[in-house]
Amino acid sequence: MVHRISSGQTSELALLEAANQRDVAGDRMSQLQPADLVRMALADHERTIKILRTAELASLKRSAQTDGGGSMTAEEVARLPLLNHLEMHLDQLESALGD
Repeated sequence: MVHRISSGQTSELALLEAANQRDVAGDRMSQLQPADLVRMALADHERTIKILRTAELASLKRSAQTDGGGSMTAEEVARLPLLNHLEMHLDQLESALGD
């Protein structure tokens, strides 16, 4: 999504559809071996890192209209899920440590 928005390939972002696709992909991935999942995750991370390292700032400021009526920049699409994921792990760590 970050690449499609930053490169101008799309100006619309279907968040609900993306979440549904993620859920279907998660079901398929649950059938894979851990080593295959690690390889896939590393390849995905490398692709994302390459996009973020090579993208010009102006391209990351391009935005797409969301299906909820708002808009998100390519930078927000890259950053917000990562932050949410890290916050989830911090909450888990706090719970494990007994707050």
